[in-house]
Amino acid sequence: MPIINSYQDYLTEIKHLFSDYAENYSNGFDKFSEIIKRGYAVPVNVELNGIDVLICGINPSCPKGYDGGEYPGIKQSINAKKQYWSNIRDNIVNDIPINKVEAIDLFAFRESIQSFLKNKCFKNTDLMKFLIIHLWLTQQLIELISPKLIIVANKAQWGYWGVLDNLYWMGYKFKKEPVKVYSEKMRLLEIEGLKDAIYENGIFKDGPIGKIESDFETRLSGTKVLFTLFQTGQHRCGDSERIKPGMVSDILSKYC
Repeated sequence: MPIINSYQDYLTEIKHLFSDYAENYSNGFDKFSEIIKRGYAVPVNVELNGIDVLICGINPSCPKGYDGGEYPGIKQSINAKKQYWSNIRDNIVNDIPINKVEAIDLFAFRESIQSFLKNKCFKNTDLMKFLIIHLWLTQQLIELISPKLIIVANKAQWGYWGVLDNLYWMGYKFKKEPVKVYSEKMRLLEIEGLKDAIYENGIFKDGPIGKIESDFETRLSGTKVLFTLFQTGQHRCGDSERIKPGMVSDILSKYC
């Protein structure tokens, strides 16, 4: 699987991945074919150095009139009036210098109905390969950023981090005791490494995607991850899972 060492590497590999699947794999897969042909959407730039807080979504939505490609990232959009960016500005990073914050999605495909992943992609070998390669690229990007705190504010992506016992994907291993419990569905955890991979006769069978073709080791041990629910829009979470003004700076000062 491809190795990246910069954000430009990430962009190059994402373009190649979408081009390859649009040309060779998307026909006949109904929903997936439609999504791949829409193309990708990624920030025009992502800073890799000096980042304290990384906000991770699962994938960009697909609003009318937007054809995808590279869009202004959080630093260029923080003063925008759109609800998504205004909520980030007013609550999540209201007292954090914006040059210390980045925001990315795990996947770059444009789709508003995220259940298609479970209903379509998980049941097809070629589509699963697409997700594995894509997530491996994103995991490397997260590792390059190496923030103090990662905010995972969407329950649909929890499993990709390895926080659920029966799933690997990126395969992070978390300390058993939470750093802090805010509510049943809002917890601050600490990464302590990667889950062990499973091999049979020296052949990879299951485990973190970084172990499929390499002896990948994480640099995120000790990094705190805030798992909570969707924070904006019509499906936003209730008050007990809401990131309140001042909460992120409090986490940074007390636990990071």
